[in-house]
Amino acid sequence: MTSATRPRTASRALAAAAVAVLLSACGLPVESGVRSPGPVAPEAVERGGIQVLPPGPRPDAGPREVVLGFLGAQTSPDADYALAREFLAPEVRGSWDSGTGVVIYDPVSVEVVTDVGDDSLVVVRSDTVASIGADGGYQLETGSVEDTYRLARDASGQLQLVDVPSGLRLTPAGAGRSYRAEEVYFVGLPEGPGPSERLVPDRAFLPAQGELADHLVRQLLAGPTVALGDAVTTGFPVGTALHRPVEPLADGVATVDLTREVLAAGPAQRRQLSAQVGWTLQTALPATSGIRLLVEGEPLEVPEAEELQDRSDWLSVDPNGAAGRAPALYVVDRRLQRLEGSTPRSEATDGTLPVDAVAVSPSTGRLALLTRDGDPGTADVVRVGPSSGPFAPVLQDAPVSSLSWGSGARGLWAVTTAPDPAADSAIVLVPSSADVQPLRVPYARPPGAGPLSVLRVSRDGARVAAVFGIGAERRLYVGRVELGDGGLRLAGLRPVAPLLADVADVAWESGTSLVVLAPLGTPNRLPVRVTVDGSELEPVRTLGLDGEPETVTAAPGRPLVVGTVLAGRPVLLVEDGELFRLQPGAGAAPAYPG
Repeated sequence: MTSATRPRTASRALAAAAVAVLLSACGLPVESGVRSPGPVAPEAVERGGIQVLPPGPRPDAGPREVVLGFLGAQTSPDADYALAREFLAPEVRGSWDSGTGVVIYDPVSVEVVTDVGDDSLVVVRSDTVASIGADGGYQLETGSVEDTYRLARDASGQLQLVDVPSGLRLTPAGAGRSYRAEEVYFVGLPEGPGPSERLVPDRAFLPAQGELADHLVRQLLAGPTVALGDAVTTGFPVGTALHRPVEPLADGVATVDLTREVLAAGPAQRRQLSAQVGWTLQTALPATSGIRLLVEGEPLEVPEAEELQDRSDWLSVDPNGAAGRAPALYVVDRRLQRLEGSTPRSEATDGTLPVDAVAVSPSTGRLALLTRDGDPGTADVVRVGPSSGPFAPVLQDAPVSSLSWGSGARGLWAVTTAPDPAADSAIVLVPSSADVQPLRVPYARPPGAGPLSVLRVSRDGARVAAVFGIGAERRLYVGRVELGDGGLRLAGLRPVAPLLADVADVAWESGTSLVVLAPLGTPNRLPVRVTVDGSELEPVRTLGLDGEPETVTAAPGRPLVVGTVLAGRPVLLVEDGELFRLQPGAGAAPAYPG
């Protein structure tokens, strides 16, 4: 089975999407204003939501029609792509592996090459838009794919496929019908003594057909996607599988029957795995009110939990912590203020200590305050302390371009810039313990990227959103935080929104969703929501958003707050329904905990 991929400077699908935006209800980029002729994209839906199935094989079809029919039939996932298998010779129908991943291609770019006089060989070339790995992970692809299909005639003279590439070849709309994006929860790496109880969401694309609860648990048992990789662990012992399929919810209760390997889990692991199942099912299936964990039909004992666990058993490991309830802080005239309620009095609020930026720890509420000297290239001072002060200096040797706490458990993350604009910036972690010196966290600058300027660590502590580049070349990357033999490091940095240039700022809205401040077919920047894998990109409604936005902050269930410059004056604009309202007075550098 033959397939080859070669790099390409740009994908026509992505270029077209720069105007139309990569959007779809299912979370996949869609074709905009383009239609693919013939059976490549038989994706019409009749009124009333009835899907029009692609046609099956025709006895008189030539080699080109057979191959394009096979591609079109892959948009019907029913019965493990039974319609597509009808195009295959009987001896290979069972061996074609549709589960090794998906290449998502631009249907407009399809080129079919046949050899006149030889109906046994067809080559199909197309531009790639994205891929879905066998692990369920989504990744943007800007290249092209070339596949070879071999055919033979059966006893009746009908052409059938005898050798095809493994995996699926789908258009964006076809992939949207075959797959759905869901969050599956794993365990964050320990950030202190004792086992971790933090959960981290992993975004995976699961088959749209079949029982969702069963798909979710199987994905959980298979482990995280490559993109999240070693940034998380799991409570399930190696080899744990489903003893029988997870059945549809009965009165809101999910019964998960596991194989005996799960008995190797200790008390802490059992608490972890039960929380993983609970959060995973409850997030995707809100009707889930409880879970029952079994081992080959018998109850699995979980410390401090009843045989039937309910929502209260999972609340303590909320991945978002208190971030969704805390108010935003901001700076006005170099004094610290709260967006809601009264601001605790301290040297940071009365003008004694000038403040230019702030970061808030979600776990402890401690503040990190940045004071800039004002001259380019000079050292800044970062101080840390409780909201009421005092604030002790922790960094004061270099210019600082970014502050982030992440979960807060590991300490404060800072980006310090080098005197040479083209040189690599340093990532410094200031540990929570006062008797531990700040340490540098290694990372590899992505190929072709400029220097690092912004780093935001997710509130679960597992991922980072980073902005690399200078000026109009600033681009968004997402990576993970790994714990290796040499300590912490950042790994897996990859672009997730190549359409967005001149990225000014980024904020974590949830564990799998970012808000990016960048132009998107507009002269000025605007907030854009981007999923952590780049599979969804959606501009935020911007009625009332004026001026030149410079900073943004976000948190689960909280309104976006944008710091903008209006008529030469820094002000805050706060999301209020489908519009932004002006916060009275001046204001800059807003920050929710994180």
